[in-house]
Amino acid sequence: MSGVRLVPLSLQWRRVVAPWVARLERILRSWEDTPYVAGQQKKRAGVDCIRFGCGVLDELYRRPETDLPPRAADASMHDREGAFSVMREIMRRYPEHTTVTDGMVEPGDILVVGPTEGGPGHMMIVGHARNTVWQASASKVHFTGLYLPASATLFRVYRMVDRESWA
Repeated sequence: MSGVRLVPLSLQWRRVVAPWVARLERILRSWEDTPYVAGQQKKRAGVDCIRFGCGVLDELYRRPETDLPPRAADASMHDREGAFSVMREIMRRYPEHTTVTDGMVEPGDILVVGPTEGGPGHMMIVGHARNTVWQASASKVHFTGLYLPASATLFRVYRMVDRESWA
């Protein structure tokens, strides 16, 4: 990301001690280095950011791959309401969630970000390790710190309320 100015997210990471956190870590690590491929969701073969987030949640819930609505690759940049509509549709597939508004994130939380002048277009998962997020971006699935490019905005934070079922 040479030349891209990064800024910290205004979020505080909260440690969670629960049996499901170790499982979250194993699942995240099992996706690590999967190449970024738009429209794909196959571990070690190719995945995009939205399908990575859904793939991790599907594994945590021990269910088949979530069928995602089609969306234009650049919807977040050119169709703000369409991008929000797709995100709402995705979250309908995981009904046991709440929107986090207190600025505290926990392992397994879903961060939805996108271009400041656009809409949501990128999904990340808060990691098991302090101040980390996992994402499929650039060339592969990897983890980074809690920061974004200066040209991006955090739109939503979602937390699954039934995480104990992940154990």
